[in-house]
Amino acid sequence: MREIGIIWIVYIMSAATLTFVNAIVSPVTYRVLDSSKTAYIKPSKNDLINGIKKMEDSLMTDLPKNPTERNLASYELIDRYLQFFRNYPEDAYSPECLDRVQMMYTGLNLPKRAIVYADSLLQEYPNYNNRKLVLENQASTYDMFILPRDTIKVRYYYEKILKEFPNENKLYKDEIAFRLKHLKLTIPELIEMRTKTNIQ
Repeated sequence: MREIGIIWIVYIMSAATLTFVNAIVSPVTYRVLDSSKTAYIKPSKNDLINGIKKMEDSLMTDLPKNPTERNLASYELIDRYLQFFRNYPEDAYSPECLDRVQMMYTGLNLPKRAIVYADSLLQEYPNYNNRKLVLENQASTYDMFILPRDTIKVRYYYEKILKEFPNENKLYKDEIAFRLKHLKLTIPELIEMRTKTNIQ
């Protein structure tokens, strides 16, 4: 039986993000005001990173079991990632912060927020080392989690992958081409069609 392929793998990875993201904990940085001067004091890079690592370590060892507390911790982490990004956008760690933000919003089942930060990541950091994965996430998010489905966006991101990564293996490119050919079908419909074809 022919394998389902990369599109189904991306679908599984996207659906599993909520479970995965709970293990990705990150820092928060707060803006500090000097009450005597009422001026913004930029937090140091080390303070922000240390705050992130400290919270990551804490949540990795003692993840809240209560869903509400877990969500609040996720929002706090998101805030810390964004604080670092906004204070040090030129730092090499900033694109990773945006990447984690978009993953965490996906995990919180807030795909419309996730795609905003993913787009910011793609635009602000075109040389980000995980760019292809972010493009795949955008394509799959528009394909499966944004309703109604935006097939124009799905096509845009998949075609962008093909254009920017021409040296990918043939199987990978064939899977994308197959998805684009049957873009009117939802992922479940596509899987059903391929399953019937394999049985026949």
